[in-house]
This record gives sequence, C-alpha cells and structure tokens, in this order.
Amino acid sequence: MFMIMAGISMILLESPDYLLRESITDSDLRRIIIGLAMGLTTIGIIYSLLGRQPSPHFNPAVTLTFFRLGKITK
Repeated sequence: MFMIMAGISMILLESPDYLLRESITDSDLRRIIIGLAMGLTTIGIIYSLLGRQPSPHFNPAVTLTFFRLGKITK
C-alpha cells in the first residue's frame, strides 16, 4: 500500500503529463503534499488491521532472515 501510494502521488504531482504539476508550480509545496500523503498512508497502515501484524509480514527481508536464523518455521 505504501509503495502504491508513493508511486501514485509521485506520478500525479511530478509528471509533466498531469495537470496537478502545472497547477502547483512550487516544487517545495508538491514535496510537502507528497510527504503528507506518505505520512498519512503510514498512519493508516499502522492503525489498520494489517498494522497489528508483526512487522516481518511487511518486510520479506526480515521474514527470510528470521527463517534462516530458525526463529520461524514454514
């Protein structure tokens, strides 16, 4: 969800093909909006049902590391 929101907000606010980039001419303001979108997405994930799951479910590298160390099983 986080990466999808990052991609959508970057495309809409930074791509010259979209009207939002032309309507918001200040690049700092566009970056602030992107940061707010990312922050709100993070807060939404944390407070959702998915956020109550242990973090290895969100990060495959952590899951693989824990599996390799023998701390989790198949």
